[in-house]
Amino acid sequence: MASLRIMRITIFEDGFAENLNPLALTRPVFALRCGTRLLYEKVLDRYPDAYASFFMRGWLAEVYLEKFSGHGRIKAINDLNWLRGDDHLIVNGRWLFEESLVESEEVVAVKNETIVYAYLKEDTLNEGLRKVKNLMELLDWAKMEVGVKRLDEAKIINYPWDLVAWNGEEIRREFPRLKNSLPRKDLSEFQSIGVVGEKDNLLIAKGANIYPNVVFDTSGGPILVDEGAKILSFSIISGPSYIGKNSWILGGKIRGGTSIGPLCRVGGEVEETIIHGHTNKYHAGFIGHSYIGEWVNLGGLTTT
Repeated sequence: MASLRIMRITIFEDGFAENLNPLALTRPVFALRCGTRLLYEKVLDRYPDAYASFFMRGWLAEVYLEKFSGHGRIKAINDLNWLRGDDHLIVNGRWLFEESLVESEEVVAVKNETIVYAYLKEDTLNEGLRKVKNLMELLDWAKMEVGVKRLDEAKIINYPWDLVAWNGEEIRREFPRLKNSLPRKDLSEFQSIGVVGEKDNLLIAKGANIYPNVVFDTSGGPILVDEGAKILSFSIISGPSYIGKNSWILGGKIRGGTSIGPLCRVGGEVEETIIHGHTNKYHAGFIGHSYIGEWVNLGGLTTT
């Protein structure tokens, strides 16, 4: 809610993280991608002035302490004491975050047996932290202290295929906000590109480069080409799709429901797939209904 003051956020993994293996073996669940953003970015983007902490499985903590050492907004990892000192929004990292579902009153929101989020005031947190030893104990205590609200409409990622299934819908949901906030290029700047469908559903960010004879088909949903991306001639991109920062599409056919993360090289056909980032699929082949991780090199004619 717009009136809710959020200055501190904690995003946590719960006991179902292993359901998202093998994707979650080398990253916390909230560092997975769905739509145009990683799951934790969806939360932080909505509260740009807030500081954050993460709770994750122990073997990941050292890596992510180093990874976020230069990130000014990430202040702590697996540090329960950081919750002291202010009101706090505590978010399950498997939730496809929707700000409109966050209440302005203290509450623990649940879907079935899963805690979706908790909003707790400073005094409540300080009292609870004197009685518990870890974050999940704190959330269980808070259920009894401030009450529980059912949040059946929340979308919780339970398995890897949920990310793929909801990817296109997430692109549609995120597009209007990004359209209003992301600096864009005017389509008149590009020569000999074709747009099938509504031109308003095509967003090309500043710094992106579109070669002649590229076709964008927005009849099935919006298309976002992010900063520094390059779309080479004879590529066809159908929405809903997201092309990430500094990624190249090399004459590829990108079908709807596809998100391509940063610094990828993609050719051939891709449909209803998430490519996490830093991945090479330069050659012909078909990737469909898949989640491809980071630093993957796919050989010619690879098919999934």
